[in-house]
Amino acid sequence: MKAKPIWNYFLIFTGVVLIFTPCCKKDDPFEFEGGIGTLADPYLIATLKQLDGVRYNLGKHFKQVAHVDLSDYGSGTGWKSIGDEYDPFTGSFDGNGYRISNLTMNEDMFFYIGLFGYTSGSVLKNITIESILIKGESYAGGLVGSNGGDIIDCSASGEIEGSGYNNGGLVGVNQENGSIADCQARVKVSGLVGSGGLVGMNDGAITNCYATGDVSVNEIGDNVGGLVAGGLVSSNYGTIENCYATGRVSGEEDIGGLVGKNNGVIHECSVTGDVSGVYFTGGLVGWNWGFITNSTATGNVSGTDWVGGFAGGMQGGAITNCKATGSVTGENIVGGLIGVNVNRTIGNSFALGAVSGITMVGGLAGKNTNDGNIINCYATRNVTGESQAGGLVGINGEEYLNGYIRCCYATGFVSGDNNTGGLVGENFSGDVVYSYYDTETTGQSDTGRGIPKTSAEMMQQATFETWDFITVWGIDEGKGYPCFLWQ
Repeated sequence: MKAKPIWNYFLIFTGVVLIFTPCCKKDDPFEFEGGIGTLADPYLIATLKQLDGVRYNLGKHFKQVAHVDLSDYGSGTGWKSIGDEYDPFTGSFDGNGYRISNLTMNEDMFFYIGLFGYTSGSVLKNITIESILIKGESYAGGLVGSNGGDIIDCSASGEIEGSGYNNGGLVGVNQENGSIADCQARVKVSGLVGSGGLVGMNDGAITNCYATGDVSVNEIGDNVGGLVAGGLVSSNYGTIENCYATGRVSGEEDIGGLVGKNNGVIHECSVTGDVSGVYFTGGLVGWNWGFITNSTATGNVSGTDWVGGFAGGMQGGAITNCKATGSVTGENIVGGLIGVNVNRTIGNSFALGAVSGITMVGGLAGKNTNDGNIINCYATRNVTGESQAGGLVGINGEEYLNGYIRCCYATGFVSGDNNTGGLVGENFSGDVVYSYYDTETTGQSDTGRGIPKTSAEMMQQATFETWDFITVWGIDEGKGYPCFLWQ
């Protein structure tokens, strides 16, 4: 019998495969609503399974064309993040104004979690995520765990609870090459170390963003936890510009209404929420090593040591053209603007809130030391302390570490048991020059650490010798005290 050619068997086998292989269905995660995955013709996302299919096409481009509900992923560990640090999302996703709702994740032992886990060179825009409930360890964000691309016009709302560090309402960590613009978060964020209303840790750029959720870090055990919290960002090493936060912020150390710890640049930002902590607590920043300009804090601030209406303390950078208006309550080293200024410059800034504490309490700064400079500043509200209480500064300088105060004034009533002064409570070591206080409103009459003047004299330009009334100060003579031209 003549053998059949082998290719006949191949054709028969192939035919079987063709007969029994099912066609792709519309709801298959690899089958999208339309498009070919290019920037010009992106894959279209209309269903939950199509959204899930993004993880299998990490370098492609996508556009959402319908609302997507993630409720089907509400049990167990919930939604699995798209992309990780070894295989990040590198394409683009346009939410197109549609919602993604009910994002639930329960991954207590995982890093980099969110709708997207890890991105690099990507573009995420016009994405709205609602009803978030995330429980993770570290680098958790409603939209992205770790962002290395551009995020534009996105928002998140819900709750994030981290058991580790650097968790944020929208993004866990914004990398050095990451940018976030025109975004918002209405997320309640809590964690152990490093919680931010918008971003956990920022190494990149954040512009025109805001956060309104409450933020807290919680102490667990001795010397662990409760560290670094900010209404917008917990730790900043990049730039933050034209942003604001309104939520309440609480924790133990390095707690700020906008940023917990700042090593970068903050420009034209504001805060309205109340802030409470223990050490290094400030209305805008807990602890500052960077540069802050043209920014405002209006919330009330409470803490124990190193407490300020604007910043708890500063040992790097500078604070310029800034103001704090909320009341400040603490125990030691408490100021209307800053708790302690170490070796840096505060310029053209003022505080309008009442200040109360025990020792080293000032209307502007509790302590100014180690060649710290306060120039062109003022404080106007009451100061209450037991010792070293001053209308502007509680104590200026310390042993071998001078403090310098120039062209400043104070008008608030000062009360204390010892070492109280209209301008400076105690000038331990340093210079106080061309600086004045209202002897009538402060209730003080000391000399040698500020020049006493009557209320009428304090409203005359001639009183303020060497002051720059051309580019820095202005005054409505006979009606008010000097104020800044930038106000």
